[in-house]
Amino acid sequence: VSIQLTGTPIAEIPAAYNYALSRIGKFFEADRAYTFEFSPDFTFMSNTYEWCQEGVKPQMHILQNIPCDNIPMWMETLQNNREIVISSVAALDDKWKVERLTMSGLGIRAVLIIPIFVDNTLVGFLGLDYIRGTKTFADSEVNILKVWGNMFAGIMMNQRKDMLLGQTQRNFENFFRTNND
Repeated sequence: VSIQLTGTPIAEIPAAYNYALSRIGKFFEADRAYTFEFSPDFTFMSNTYEWCQEGVKPQMHILQNIPCDNIPMWMETLQNNREIVISSVAALDDKWKVERLTMSGLGIRAVLIIPIFVDNTLVGFLGLDYIRGTKTFADSEVNILKVWGNMFAGIMMNQRKDMLLGQTQRNFENFFRTNND
């Protein structure tokens, strides 16, 4: 899967993401595997890719443009480049009350989240949800997901560079079209 992802042309990245998330989700026996990306001004986040176990209801369509300040502890943890490992959402202390209510409302009982950084900037996160039960995460599982998070960071960096290059090219073409000299 990693070889397929690293050599994927930009146009084929969505299919590669979905394939990778399905493999990750199945490997970890998760109910959902997904990525979120933050808006450039870091005020909103959106679920960009999602895989769901058979019989699990997708959430991506409702998890768009979520204000980042809606989940303060979650954001503080990710910004400090730390993973979020929650074996039991119901057991979270009151410091995580907002996040506990949000996850409970989505039926999430356990979660593992890995921050994704590009050029030392938090751009998103890779996550696993468990809705059918709680889960104790081994250190090796966290480390494996970190490797995947780094791989997704590389792909996101390539996507952003490609978008920037395309925008620069369009700006350059517009400049020459509007210049009479």
